[in-house]
Amino acid sequence: MAAAIREVASTIVSHEGSWSLNVRNIAQRLGVTHAAIYHHFRDRTEILAAVAERGFERLGQAMDAAMDEADGVLMRLRAQGLCYARFAVQQPRLYGVMFGPEAAQRPEHPGLSAAAAGVLARIRGAVVACQAEGLITAGSPDEHALFCWSAMHGLASLIVHHQVQDLSVPASADALAELVADRVFHGLGIRP
Repeated sequence: MAAAIREVASTIVSHEGSWSLNVRNIAQRLGVTHAAIYHHFRDRTEILAAVAERGFERLGQAMDAAMDEADGVLMRLRAQGLCYARFAVQQPRLYGVMFGPEAAQRPEHPGLSAAAAGVLARIRGAVVACQAEGLITAGSPDEHALFCWSAMHGLASLIVHHQVQDLSVPASADALAELVADRVFHGLGIRP
């Protein structure tokens, strides 16, 4: 039942936004009582944390699929970044919950912590693979992963919040993600 609640809550958030999420709405869609929801989740905040956890799981799966289609370690890292931005643009409400106030309470939600850490571990792993082949600079993989993550996260947030319209940059989200990904690699790349 907890998985069904999480899926219904994720659907509500994805289609209507987190403001539409409440126990009554979930119970009605599942055909159960309000009390049935509270047997599995303490409150709305805990449900939102579960939605954020599911969002990170889905993002991780999408990143894995994107990496599987890329040739070479550098292209795998690039594919992750493009996938990250694409996910945020295609799922802006879910993305908002993933980085919202409930998600910031990760210590209280071990599943959410693990799912979010899994996304960062994928980025870090791709950085380490690139370093092993001498394709990006030496240094802390954690710092490089933070740089890559923050670049794509920042871009995704700017696109989702419609903040790039006044700039002379490509109009499509995919083209913007490719532009930023390329600039990330120029910044981390080995210089002759």
